[in-house]
Amino acid sequence: MRSLSMRIHPFSQSQVTGLCAQLGMGLALLAPFGALASGTTFAYAVPAPQADSVSAQRLVQAKIDIVDTLVANGSFTTLVQLVKQVGIVEDLRGFGRFTVFAPDDNAFAAVPPDVLQILKSDSALLARVLTYHVVSDTAPFLAAQLRDSKPLRTLERSELKFTARDGGLYVNDARVLQADITATNGVIHKIDKVLVPEAVMVDIRKRQQMMKPVPSVPPVPSVTPVPSIPK
Repeated sequence: MRSLSMRIHPFSQSQVTGLCAQLGMGLALLAPFGALASGTTFAYAVPAPQADSVSAQRLVQAKIDIVDTLVANGSFTTLVQLVKQVGIVEDLRGFGRFTVFAPDDNAFAAVPPDVLQILKSDSALLARVLTYHVVSDTAPFLAAQLRDSKPLRTLERSELKFTARDGGLYVNDARVLQADITATNGVIHKIDKVLVPEAVMVDIRKRQQMMKPVPSVPPVPSVTPVPSIPK
């Protein structure tokens, strides 16, 4: 049985539960190993990392958190803007062991403009899409682990599936372009497509139908009365 260690982190409750409020989810999804609140300090009971854990060793070597790593990379401008829009920046800066599948700017550029507009206009819907790209566990997943991984549940609650084919790693139908970008609180894998949960896609299609203009009915031509012929 793995030993447990206790870590005390002086986060405010609003910081820790910010993402939960966006999605209406329980705190356990952000910290699957459990959390106890005492005032504004949260104590996390987490499994002590294994001595041979490659991912844990890489986190120790990293210097900046996930958000700053995304910014420094330069390929995730749109993703960072959207993360700020829905207010989950502090969640991704905070304590965690996140695996983030990050669509680059080209991936967002390929999203149909009407779909992107729907997401930007609805923060709750956008938050579901963004958190579908994040897995939180006791340790982040490196690409080598994902090649043989079972489906993983995301913070959005739906699952991601992984396949190794054509010499690459795929997350659903998105190809991993750059793997194992390490931050202090997780690992980032750059992907070439934006992932959308099926339930969200259904909602988007409904909204697309509502946005379609109603075809106008051509006006009925007026009939000029024929003057009567005098007898």
